[in-house]
Amino acid sequence: MSPTMRIDDDIWEHLKKHSSFVDTPSDVLRRLLSIPKPTPLNPPVPPQNGTKYLLRADRDYANVPITNYEFEGRHLPVRTFKDVLLNICMTLRSRNCDQFDNVALTLHGRKRSYFSRSSSGMKHPRKVPGGGATNKDLYVESNLSATAIMGLCQHLIRSFGHDVSSFKVH
Repeated sequence: MSPTMRIDDDIWEHLKKHSSFVDTPSDVLRRLLSIPKPTPLNPPVPPQNGTKYLLRADRDYANVPITNYEFEGRHLPVRTFKDVLLNICMTLRSRNCDQFDNVALTLHGRKRSYFSRSSSGMKHPRKVPGGGATNKDLYVESNLSATAIMGLCQHLIRSFGHDVSSFKVH
């Protein structure tokens, strides 16, 4: 269990002013005091058999309520993390066409692929619109936790040269 610290009301109000909806008190204090996040004890698992390792998000998103997300200064309303996944895929695919498909089709979890040309073999496939010149079907597995979805979105954003800090959920 984490230690408990009591703080004055005025300090608490100051911390609230410097936080976003998804920040923890530790996130705010790290940012204000310029304290780097600790490195994880478990480094990423290296790729095996040419597949990418299980993607990790910047933090745990379990039980985080969501009403919208921001990507490159644009706010879009959503109801679920699955909507975020589909919208990020749609945005990146429309901008990068076939290159998106090539990157996406290499991403795998421990048991199954995150993307496929066919919906068979997926638990909850969602079709990603915007197939480019070839107009081939692409499906994304949406049966993932909020944290896994955020890890996948962050990886895709990084893969296409965008700044991950421009992507936030609210």
